[in-house]
Amino acid sequence: MNFSGLFTTAGNILGIVTILCAVATLVSWLTKQPWRFRAFGVTAFLVVLTSGVWTLAILPSIVRQRIPGAEKFSVVFDRGGSRAVIAVAATISLEALEKTLRQAAIDTGSSGRVISDRTFVLQARTIVHPRPGVSQIIPVGTLERQFGSSNTEPRIRIDREALARAGAIAAQGKQPVK
Repeated sequence: MNFSGLFTTAGNILGIVTILCAVATLVSWLTKQPWRFRAFGVTAFLVVLTSGVWTLAILPSIVRQRIPGAEKFSVVFDRGGSRAVIAVAATISLEALEKTLRQAAIDTGSSGRVISDRTFVLQARTIVHPRPGVSQIIPVGTLERQFGSSNTEPRIRIDREALARAGAIAAQGKQPVK
């Protein structure tokens, strides 16, 4: 459930009430009213309360969403442009790869990217070792996301053959060497 809008509205209302209370406190101090110390306490409490509610309003943008089932990945290439590359385990399953691509898109995709065509491409790859001393990079999937429209679903393409080949090579590497 997204409470960001609720906290923003509540924070704005509390901000207005805080300003009105601060004006009343200032008037009470200028006219030396006997309740001026209570007014100061109420104003100080409202300042703390308002700042806390505004913090809760921006918290969802600070704490990223976690997708259950996503596996660990490493960011291999990301310069803040229209393309990023992640590395995943060679033994990752098809479902886990899709969830990991979605998680990586959340973690790496931001509105501050310098993108000319408004398309962000995230590529997943794995590294396998078919024989000792040889490393092979195998691209296993991509995610394309359009910036500017938040309700568009990202397009995910997974290369099933490459994923199966990477899994087979990784399984061969786990056998003991004779």
